[in-house]
Amino acid sequence: MDSFKKPEPNNFKLTEFRRDLHNRHKREVHMRKERLRAVETRFLAKQMITVDTSRARTNCDVVRMCIKELGLKEFPFGRKEHCDIHWHAFSYEENPDLYGGKVNKFPGMTDICSKMMLFRSLDQMRELFPSDYDFYPRTWYMPTQFHEFSCEVRKLTEKRVKPRPTYIVKPDSGAQGEGIYLIRDPVDYTPSPNGKCHVVQEYLSHVYLIDRYKFDLRVYVVLKSIDPLDIHICKDGLARFSTLPYETPTYKNLHESFMHLTNYSLNKRSTTFNRSERSDEGSKRTISSVFAKST
Repeated sequence: MDSFKKPEPNNFKLTEFRRDLHNRHKREVHMRKERLRAVETRFLAKQMITVDTSRARTNCDVVRMCIKELGLKEFPFGRKEHCDIHWHAFSYEENPDLYGGKVNKFPGMTDICSKMMLFRSLDQMRELFPSDYDFYPRTWYMPTQFHEFSCEVRKLTEKRVKPRPTYIVKPDSGAQGEGIYLIRDPVDYTPSPNGKCHVVQEYLSHVYLIDRYKFDLRVYVVLKSIDPLDIHICKDGLARFSTLPYETPTYKNLHESFMHLTNYSLNKRSTTFNRSERSDEGSKRTISSVFAKST
């Protein structure tokens, strides 16, 4: 006897009804988008700069605010004709149909946004041009180069180098200061449980300070062209400060993230974070105010 049981007629009709309802909804949404595009295109001034934000994703709010302030025209669902600017949240490669306009990311940008890929590229350039690429600390890739890293630390220990070197461990794809820590001994390196990689670098312990606090500068640039190289630098930027007075690394203070790291997303959780309304004081300042204070 055949064990296959045909679906009940009522269930079958209900399934067909839901599918039809879903398809009808998709058609209505598509028609609304097409009508919106048609209206927007009809009243578009010839000199109006257009921006396609259909792939902006998490960047969309800030991009939309800038578009409004600059008096540009946004196309949130894209446009049949190409826009003057196409804003991509991740990479240019995600939009293979693009045939005109400008994009906010060059092909290959995702590679240098990864710490490991970035420093591997710099290491390759250092091999070719040693004197031109000596501006960044020596780097090891973990866990692959754990043996080389251990041998280097052992050599320095045997030479009794003073002060004893400190190393900073950073997750390859991490952000906002999460997962960063300092070590002095290779045995203190903790491999990621999910198999993710790290970069380990020499920690620069002698740093510039302002009011005894460590800081970094966030400079905003627009890379308009790679060949020829065309870079536009914003007139101002941000200076991010740690929230504990800086001390040279010791075993007692290696764990003090609020002292050694300057990430805003990390330090804003500190009880000593200074939310000043002035641009020249507090834990987050303008670069222009820092330069004015240092002169």
